[in-house]
Amino acid sequence: MKRFFNYIIFHIYTFQKRVGNEDIFPISISMILTILACFLFYIIDIILFVYYDSEIIKLSKIQIILIMAVIFMPIYLYIRKKHYLEYNFKESKKGYFYFIFLVVIIYTMFVYFANKSRNKIFEEQGYTKEQIENGGKKPFNPNEKPKSLEGDIRLWCNLPILSNTQK
Repeated sequence: MKRFFNYIIFHIYTFQKRVGNEDIFPISISMILTILACFLFYIIDIILFVYYDSEIIKLSKIQIILIMAVIFMPIYLYIRKKHYLEYNFKESKKGYFYFIFLVVIIYTMFVYFANKSRNKIFEEQGYTKEQIENGGKKPFNPNEKPKSLEGDIRLWCNLPILSNTQK
């Protein structure tokens, strides 16, 4: 696993070197890997919520930034030491493919499990299957008269609300 991790880092390093961003490489790759790690942690949290009925961890913005900093620092310190160069990897398209594949897998898992989580939340709130498929909206009923938005608009614009007798 460590060798694979170094292989991915090496190929990102060679790509950045070819593009001309070698001077900011440790920071940029650390940010990329930190974001991927946060996605993985969120996926694990969703899996626990969907399949094991645990609560979703709700964090404030400051807590998220602190967690990302805690993840970022060891990655940054590891990359700065350039251990990935000790393995004498050769640049190949296979390494770039592995990185792209890793990102696609993480993204696909994130979208899939987020959708499962959304469905579970809707079911817990008592939505029907048809409402869940419509994104939480009621199905259209042609016999039902739509609610007027006039009162809401008057509230938003700070206008007096008129009753039927004042019109």
